[in-house]
Amino acid sequence: MNEFNSPLSLSNYKSIIALGLILIIVAIIALVLYPSFQDLQISRQRVEEKKREIEREKEYLASLTRTKNNLANYQDQVDLIEAALPDNPSIPSLLNYINKISSPLRLQEIDGFETFPSENFSGLEETVISLKFSGSYNGLKSFISNIEKSSRLIKVESIYFSNEDAQDTFSSEIDLKVYSYIKN
Repeated sequence: MNEFNSPLSLSNYKSIIALGLILIIVAIIALVLYPSFQDLQISRQRVEEKKREIEREKEYLASLTRTKNNLANYQDQVDLIEAALPDNPSIPSLLNYINKISSPLRLQEIDGFETFPSENFSGLEETVISLKFSGSYNGLKSFISNIEKSSRLIKVESIYFSNEDAQDTFSSEIDLKVYSYIKN
């Protein structure tokens, strides 16, 4: 038989061996490189997700900046809200304010005060102050009117008054509830 026509010739073996080696090399390369390629794809996806997350955070920050700038246009109203609900109940400044709006009543005594979390409004605390005044009925009426007009959230809890000497001078005991934000 002719060596070129023989089905099992040496050149056919070389071709089959070369083809087998190429397939083995490709398989090894695929087995080694494919996991690395998958890791690269996963890393690219993570980078894209982080880019999107950063973009969302930039948009959120821009939104907060716009809101801050919009609130600057309403600074007077924001100041009123902060005055109505201060962060700190500051008893001395509150008493100074009460003394100022209570004229022509005369503050005689501060029976005490107590601060506790509000049961009705979450995030707020209530300070109850017991005060004793003396003065005329019109003075008391003016004081209550001033409390109602106050920018601070002050609620009159109770009023007791008596006329000790049959004149226009009354003694008054007033319990006030003042609201403020809870300190963190």
